[in-house]
Amino acid sequence: MNLAIDKARTSLKRDVLFEQLEVFAATVDLENKPKSRIVLKTTKTVYIVSVNDILWCSAEGSYTVFHLKGDQKILTSKHLKEYAKLLSNNTFFRIHKSILVYLKYVERYENTEASIIMKGDARLPVATRNKDEFLTAISSL
Repeated sequence: MNLAIDKARTSLKRDVLFEQLEVFAATVDLENKPKSRIVLKTTKTVYIVSVNDILWCSAEGSYTVFHLKGDQKILTSKHLKEYAKLLSNNTFFRIHKSILVYLKYVERYENTEASIIMKGDARLPVATRNKDEFLTAISSL
């Protein structure tokens, strides 16, 4: 029996174990508090980013691009859906199927073009089906 357990332990690869721990940590939030930092992995680097530095996130296929203060961008290999769940307690809102914004940095909503202007003058589209919920979320800040 111990031999089987030892074999199972040695067969787990380090990357798989870290990935499982990361998923566990992201899904188990016993105190349900907003996160102050988030870990972003790229192929070469692991970034620890303050949530307050994230302006918005955009989906690029199965990748997510984080748009940060100072015009910095970080490309990760996780879907936007995973980050939307992870940041749900931090006043982030999915304005479009491919865009997640930090409501704190929305400067205005332009009804004529159904878009928002973020700090730094980025213009992002708001999906028609998300408009009412977005306007409710922004007015409750």
